[in-house]
Amino acid sequence: IAGPTRTPEHVSGDTALGEDGFWLDSLDLFEVILACEAELGVRIDAHADATAESLRTVRSLADLISAAHRARPGPRAADHDQG
Repeated sequence: IAGPTRTPEHVSGDTALGEDGFWLDSLDLFEVILACEAELGVRIDAHADATAESLRTVRSLADLISAAHRARPGPRAADHDQG
């Protein structure tokens, strides 16, 4: 999705995903969400979770993914430590 013409010179958690950053439009962001779900095994509710604020910066996207990861069902690492 990003490429040499759309990747900012300096990237940080505060880098915008849209204008003045990676220049991702709504379709690009949808593709990012699908890729995150496929690669990281999380589910992101497009209506409830994928808001303009949660898709504003690299950090807000990372926070969204972390929250989706914590919310997914299944055993957690802490469950295995009590064995």
